[in-house]
Amino acid sequence: MKGKKTKTKAKPVKTKTKIVKSKSVKVSDDSSLKSRNMTCIVTGLVRRVSKAGMAKGIKKFGGLNTFVDHYVSNEAKRLLRQRISPEEVQKQLRPDNLEPFAINHQALARQKLLKKPRHKKLTEAEATLTVKNWKPAERRFYSSVAEYVIDNTKNGSCIAPQLYLNSDRTCDHCKYTQWCQSTAKQFSKKYKR
Repeated sequence: MKGKKTKTKAKPVKTKTKIVKSKSVKVSDDSSLKSRNMTCIVTGLVRRVSKAGMAKGIKKFGGLNTFVDHYVSNEAKRLLRQRISPEEVQKQLRPDNLEPFAINHQALARQKLLKKPRHKKLTEAEATLTVKNWKPAERRFYSSVAEYVIDNTKNGSCIAPQLYLNSDRTCDHCKYTQWCQSTAKQFSKKYKR
């Protein structure tokens, strides 16, 4: 019986499976806590909230009534986090049979869902309009050198930085020292006033 090969069964490949622990909210065994339909304060959509979702919301807001007053649907939350205004979200998601209604901005602010819109990009027409309407500031005219130096150094800047830097960061050779109000104003030990 040399030459004959016997068939062997292939061994099954074992794969490692990870056990994923899901986040679960502890639900008390109160019979009053059940899943229920909730109305979104932004869109007016009625959504079913599970028992775990109810427990989480009651824990977050401190009670059932406050949770009902602050409930925002997941679709509305997603759009609000994208910095879309609540009124725009209401326009997009509100059912056709429901009239527009006032939105409680304070409730949205408490949930950190009310965000300022980012700066919108200007169109080319708006940009050209702003350029055309731009007017330069009026020129100032000074009656004396002293008035010019005082006005331009009152914010702490140097009127002649080239002189300051060329003389080892001192004001020894500057002709404006008597009027200068710069915060960088300093003299060397050899300087005579």
